[in-house]
Amino acid sequence: MEHSDIHKVLQQGIAAAKAAHGKQPLPPGASKDALQKRARQILRHVTELEPTNIQAWLWLSTVAEDNNERYFCLETVLVLDPDNRVALTGLDHLHRQAQVTDDDILPEGFAFDTPQESHPSSRYKRIKPTAATSAQTSPRSPVQTSRPQPQKSTGGCPFCGQPVSKIDTICPHCHLPLVVDCPECNTRIDVEWDSCPECHHPQGDYRQGAAYFTDLANDYRQHHRAKNAVEALRWAESIDPEQPGLHQRLGEVMADLGRTDEAVTILREAIEREPEESGLYLSLGHVLRQARHFTKAATTYVEAISRSPKSAEAHFALGDLYLERGKPKEATRYLAKAVRLAPQDGLAWARLGLAYDELQQLQPTINAYQQAVRLLSPELVEWKRVRQRLNVLSPDLPEGLVRGWPEFLRQAAGPILVCLLALLLDSGLRPWWIDWSGWLALLLAMCGAFLWVSATSLPQNPLVCLITNQQGFEALRARPVIAAAGIFFWLAALSIILLPIHQSLPETPF
Repeated sequence: MEHSDIHKVLQQGIAAAKAAHGKQPLPPGASKDALQKRARQILRHVTELEPTNIQAWLWLSTVAEDNNERYFCLETVLVLDPDNRVALTGLDHLHRQAQVTDDDILPEGFAFDTPQESHPSSRYKRIKPTAATSAQTSPRSPVQTSRPQPQKSTGGCPFCGQPVSKIDTICPHCHLPLVVDCPECNTRIDVEWDSCPECHHPQGDYRQGAAYFTDLANDYRQHHRAKNAVEALRWAESIDPEQPGLHQRLGEVMADLGRTDEAVTILREAIEREPEESGLYLSLGHVLRQARHFTKAATTYVEAISRSPKSAEAHFALGDLYLERGKPKEATRYLAKAVRLAPQDGLAWARLGLAYDELQQLQPTINAYQQAVRLLSPELVEWKRVRQRLNVLSPDLPEGLVRGWPEFLRQAAGPILVCLLALLLDSGLRPWWIDWSGWLALLLAMCGAFLWVSATSLPQNPLVCLITNQQGFEALRARPVIAAAGIFFWLAALSIILLPIHQSLPETPF
């Protein structure tokens, strides 16, 4: 960031700090606490960008979270400028304030033997407030001009163990970070913390080394912060260059930043090291497709399929590419394979339905779209598009008809009446001549009609919902089997009625 840009950010932080202290009118709808928090975040950011900016450290001390951070800011100013009157006066005030507090709450003759840990809500976890505790025995005078030495964290760098200054954000020895940005709220926090003090977002365990930075990069990527993700992956690479999947992630994040050439180079080098890893070919294909190198992308996807023939993701990627390029016939081949390998992939069903739709194959289109609607989340744009198209191709019955008794009885009555009429004609229109096998056949016909209608046109009819649940057979994958069983029962009933098996009298009734 240019110096002029840093100055603009600094002015924003100063303005927020002044408003928080009542030196400027409050913006509409803003509270002093919110302004103080905003000023603190801005000024912390400025001190990270320009650690030698005395003005930023001084203003940060006015909006600090606690006295530990305020001591830290003022001591840092004195490291940079030992004669700074504002910092000397501020430290003297803090020392006197701490002395008065100790006189009130501590017994006579009590003295600190060891420094205490910093406040748990402070972001400077690795820094111990020795300045605060030493104030009891050697308080700083306002005219003191001795240059203070940078204080060290008790354990040094958490990665290499070498001593570091308390104002360092990068270890000068191993070049790994001592503080990182929270992926959720962008607060600068110590790597030793397992969660953000501002938003409580989990940060992971730094002791995992490369895996810690890899997980951090994934978290950054989920929050659409690709630059931070690249930085975290570079740190992981410096710890363990051979970590599985590291270069694949790095190439994908480079593509997210629009640095396609670098992404392609990284992924090709990774493929040279692991030529049988199909995931690398998939990532490279995605990057090439993003760069509109469609022929190379298709070739790369084919390479991925050849190395992993049962990869639903690879078949989907190639089929989706063919669909985008206006080749629905080729697309159906790979998309159909993808849904066979991953039948719960709603997006693959949606793309397959689109391919069939472009080929004007009505029934396969409807079937694929119905599966997509069942599997996709209604919150997705793709679900809404598929639902709209399905309503055009196969309009649904109104809710009252789908779940009502009249429509169910009307549709089920047709097959039942056919068998009943055949039974009456076979008995000479004399019901008392109907044998027990005829009544059994009629019962079988009713069962078959119920299964037939419930598995096809009315899967949520009131009877099936009463027997199963409120969803009926709507989400049941075995609906075709149930429908086939219903048709079989109905045909068996009709056969029993028509075949002469002693359910009718031998003589002609007329």
